[in-house]
Amino acid sequence: MGMTHGIMVFTEDSYGRKAIESLISALDINVKVNVRRIEICSQKMSKLVRAAFKHFSKVIVLVDAENRRAEEVERNIRRRHVPSWADKVRVIVVTPCLEVWACVALGLSGCHEQPADVGALRSVKEYFRRRHGINYKKKFLPCLMRDAFGGVNDLGNVKLDDSLRVFLRELGIV
Repeated sequence: MGMTHGIMVFTEDSYGRKAIESLISALDINVKVNVRRIEICSQKMSKLVRAAFKHFSKVIVLVDAENRRAEEVERNIRRRHVPSWADKVRVIVVTPCLEVWACVALGLSGCHEQPADVGALRSVKEYFRRRHGINYKKKFLPCLMRDAFGGVNDLGNVKLDDSLRVFLRELGIV
């Protein structure tokens, strides 16, 4: 199989694949994006990144910082799983977790506080309970992305987390 012009996105989050697909759909992004869940720092990761590098015009590895320094997380992933010659592989670390994208866009407070349980997750849980009348669980991450980004016609009118801005730039959106 030859190279396609699409983008492969690897995410560590169990619900990250569907959340990224919801985000792309909500923003009506007109780029071919394949999203796949991957065990970060697993033996399989290096093989999958190398294979994707051969078949896609760009590869994005999306990972949560989860109480670690973003630079450290990125450096570790690059050192262990991304060949030095793989210039079209981008590692994007979200601090503290993927929920921060929706938290910031919805204008909630404490989005970047660490740990995530007292920051983004607490704010998202409060929002979700008010908006949907149920307790937020990770499986609702795709719904949260639709809440935050559905119907957005102009990203210039939405507050974007820095890591989301980088992600959208890699997709050629902002």
